[in-house]
Amino acid sequence: MNRKKFLTTMGLVAISIGALSGPVHGQARPAPDRYLLPDQAKSAFPEGIARSGKDIFVGSATDGTLYRGSTSRERLRVFVPAGTDGLTQALGMKVDRRGRLLVAGGNTGKVLVRDSRSGRLLGTFTTAVPGSTLNDLAITRDGDVYVTDTAKPTLYRIRAEALAAARPGKALPLEPWLDLRDSPIVYEPDAQLDVNVNGIVVAPGGRHLVVADTNSKSLYRIGLRDKKIRPVDLGGVPVMGDGLVLVGDELYAVDASTPPGNAIVRIRLGATAAAGRVLSRTTSSRLKFPSTAVADGDDLLVVNLQFDRLASGQAPDLPFDVVRVPRRR
Repeated sequence: MNRKKFLTTMGLVAISIGALSGPVHGQARPAPDRYLLPDQAKSAFPEGIARSGKDIFVGSATDGTLYRGSTSRERLRVFVPAGTDGLTQALGMKVDRRGRLLVAGGNTGKVLVRDSRSGRLLGTFTTAVPGSTLNDLAITRDGDVYVTDTAKPTLYRIRAEALAAARPGKALPLEPWLDLRDSPIVYEPDAQLDVNVNGIVVAPGGRHLVVADTNSKSLYRIGLRDKKIRPVDLGGVPVMGDGLVLVGDELYAVDASTPPGNAIVRIRLGATAAAGRVLSRTTSSRLKFPSTAVADGDDLLVVNLQFDRLASGQAPDLPFDVVRVPRRR
């Protein structure tokens, strides 16, 4: 995900600079303030993350390795090796209520479904659109899954019944649910240089999706019933969102733009998600061009993708890590 068009946004919201770590209060043994990929993962460039109870899962953007760990332990380990079942890129990830780990496979054009306990493949969904980059996904209360594509102007859906019918021996088609051409969301033509629709969450109330359009530094609301698309009114404050995390009515957007980027933007959404108010933009030297995050109690676990180094061919700052950041400051 190249960010060549990142522009500096100054003076719009308060910036809180400093260490964003610390013990989790009320626990006898504080949770680690960072989670480390194995020493052998020298070119993993982790991008996606999911959590189920104390289990956390992290995926590699460069080879598709899936890592697993516990929120109580600092070290992650290989869960599913690189390239298994054709997955050579792992981006957005979620665990559903039935313990199925869903992984958006980026430029493989696949969404893989695995048992989150054993890693066993449960099913595969594929898009027939060449050049797709399946980036992130969200799961509704009914169990339907919506998948973004940063390269092609399409939003996909996996119905709950299709997910239940998936089997490891046969790939099923991804359903093109919404054509974003000629919509308020304008896709840039060169997906290698521009990031379009990126992170996605189900809005409070469960009637809408909220997606981040990285290029326009905007959020959009999409009706699940009427498919109507409208920008989320943030009072003119640009938010260059990558991954999105929703906790109650608070939306956290991971913003890895140029300074004052490397930030977590906290937004309070209105009841219908038609509007929101940017409450803060918190940044730290511990954030290294992060991609996304997942909530863990009062904290976020933020994935340090180090995309700047990946895009430029520079050596990464090892070990790759996921850092614990308080949600509110």
